[in-house]
Amino acid sequence: MIAAAALCPAAPLMAAELTGDDPEAAAVRAAAAEAAARLVASGVEVVAIVAAGGVTREWPATGRADLAPYGGPRLVGAPAVPLGVGLGGRLLDEAGFRGDRRVWTVAAGIPELRADALLVLADGSAHRNLKTSTDLALRAEKFDASVEKSIVDGELSTMDTLDPTDLMVTGFPALRVLAAALPKADADLLYCAAPFGVGYFVATFTRRT
Repeated sequence: MIAAAALCPAAPLMAAELTGDDPEAAAVRAAAAEAAARLVASGVEVVAIVAAGGVTREWPATGRADLAPYGGPRLVGAPAVPLGVGLGGRLLDEAGFRGDRRVWTVAAGIPELRADALLVLADGSAHRNLKTSTDLALRAEKFDASVEKSIVDGELSTMDTLDPTDLMVTGFPALRVLAAALPKADADLLYCAAPFGVGYFVATFTRRT
């Protein structure tokens, strides 16, 4: 049973070597580092790292993100995994996690995670600053506001009812995993903004008893 979780962005800006000294990106990373540190400090032993992907499958627990396609250094000495879950692995590394990991990308459905904690990497809508379609931008803002409300209220199951159609919410399959794992939770929202036209959320959760 999942007892605790953290939600962080799955974006390349989570790797400092890709953004330099950009203060907005640094603020997102700082919040994500805090969320990961809290998750590790809670004493969890097995963390499932989950991000959306083109296929639902488990990846090597030793896998890391290869940043070379994004202009960063090439990965050496570890198997490459998709960016989202690779960023999750980096967060756990930096937080000093020494327990077991389960690494999943999800295209649809809810995999059997076999963990007591969850680290979800997922973004909100990537249509937050559209100038060509005001209606689409408004829908994107409303979608992200609904995700924010689900988090703040600790009613994560309501995220499963949202409609991401046409809103470029590539992380929605991972958000659905979070909603299924912790339908109701005590939540702490650490970050919520769209500094680059994409909705980013950072939060921590514990199962509500």
